[in-house]
Amino acid sequence: MPDLLDNQPIGLANCWAHARCKLYEFTHNNVAPTAEAGLKKIAALYRIEAQARGTSAQERLAIRQQKSAPKITAFKIWLDQVRSQVSAKSPTGEALKYIAKYWDGLILFLTDGRIEMDSMLWKPHGLYKLMRST
Repeated sequence: MPDLLDNQPIGLANCWAHARCKLYEFTHNNVAPTAEAGLKKIAALYRIEAQARGTSAQERLAIRQQKSAPKITAFKIWLDQVRSQVSAKSPTGEALKYIAKYWDGLILFLTDGRIEMDSMLWKPHGLYKLMRST
């Protein structure tokens, strides 16, 4: 389905917070080096987003292309490698499978500075936090 404003295809942007939660579930009460490594990689992306927050969509896209895109490439290589080493039916394997399944939507933020990497701000509790902080 094309966007009515610019006639470009519309894609579904998936949320990195959900991907992060899948990995976090296994590190909270367990030793899970693979999940911890994934969380560190995702945290690096969030640090870049924090630097880009408040800039124009064009500036945000430029920052993402320069700083986030190489980290995403490295994350994908890591993801593919680790998935081949763990059982797909293990808890960590399930979390990695989730990330791989939604990969195209997770990386959509690299193509448009208007797209949020994390949709949690727009969820009801996120809106509540935003309204309470103003």
